Amino acid sequence: MEPSTAPMTIRVFSAAASAPTPLAAFDRALQAGGVQDTNLIVLSSVVPAGAQVVRARADRCEFEVGDRLYVVMAEERCIEPGGEAWAGLGWAVDRDGRGGLFVEAHGRSEHQVRFDLATTLQTLLDDRPYWEVGDADYEVAGVECDGEPVCAVVMAIYEPAPWTAKLGV
Repeated sequence: MEPSTAPMTIRVFSAAASAPTPLAAFDRALQAGGVQDTNLIVLSSVVPAGAQVVRARADRCEFEVGDRLYVVMAEERCIEPGGEAWAGLGWAVDRDGRGGLFVEAHGRSEHQVRFDLATTLQTLLDDRPYWEVGDADYEVAGVECDGEPVCAVVMAIYEPAPWTAKLGV
């Protein structure tokens, strides 16, 4: 079988959820994105050459249970009533397909997360004058804690990888 020549598509989604515990809130946010049954492997923030970035969630049963899933992720949890959880990703891609960057930020206010994303992304792009990027894009999610713990997640889904050895086979 020949390798696919289709460009890689990186999907970005955001979700916020509440639950009886912070970890359960995180899991509910993952469920909203369709990635709840995978083992997340968090990457640094480089977009491979030729990849395109789109806003889309995974299909609920798209991955095999336990698949490794490569992602860039921002996540914030909050347990204090009245507090907030905010997470975000910013990205920019070279116009000629030579790659790009994601940046992630998380915190307790939308303003701080947006400031961190814009400032960090601009700094990283300034340090890469060899790229000519289009407009930066951002995805931000937030939620207020009104009793139960909450979690805000923004994730870029790169691709899954199955385990090479199946247990019990």
